[in-house]
Amino acid sequence: EMTRMRKNGQRFPAFTTVTAIMDPSGRTSGFVEIVRDITVRKSLEQQLRETKEFLENIMESSVDGILTTDLKGKLTYVNRAMEEMLQYDRKEVLGTHISRFYVKGIEQAREVMKFLKEVERTENYEMMVRTRDGKERTIMTSLFLLRNEEGQIIGTEGIFKDIFAQKLLEAEL
Repeated sequence: EMTRMRKNGQRFPAFTTVTAIMDPSGRTSGFVEIVRDITVRKSLEQQLRETKEFLENIMESSVDGILTTDLKGKLTYVNRAMEEMLQYDRKEVLGTHISRFYVKGIEQAREVMKFLKEVERTENYEMMVRTRDGKERTIMTSLFLLRNEEGQIIGTEGIFKDIFAQKLLEAEL
């Protein structure tokens, strides 16, 4: 990749391939250059980066915990609110199995996945999670399956709200 110049002096990003032309004796007698204008590709890459940053900012700014898993239940994304809720740094938990945080462990993870495969998405699903210090917290979550462009399931996403304080208040009343 390099920057090239048009006849009018305007610069543009290009992908260039240069090949030597050999004469019958094997000496280089010239070069052939193929230049492909990649202005559109570079523009699309920039738009994609900006969209990604925009969406990441939204997810990081959420007061609700957000996480995603792959098909095997391993965490692929954890936002700031989820880190605070579970009391773990995302670097510590990315790649670990979601069941690590469920009070019911792997049984709960299997139950959630089975349920999601039946209904695709659910809201106000109440469950218990365990924080780093071992405390159990009641959370309310919206869960749904993530699909790729072909419609194949590639993982899950959950949006979590800690309702521990609400449950305490309900118990007092």
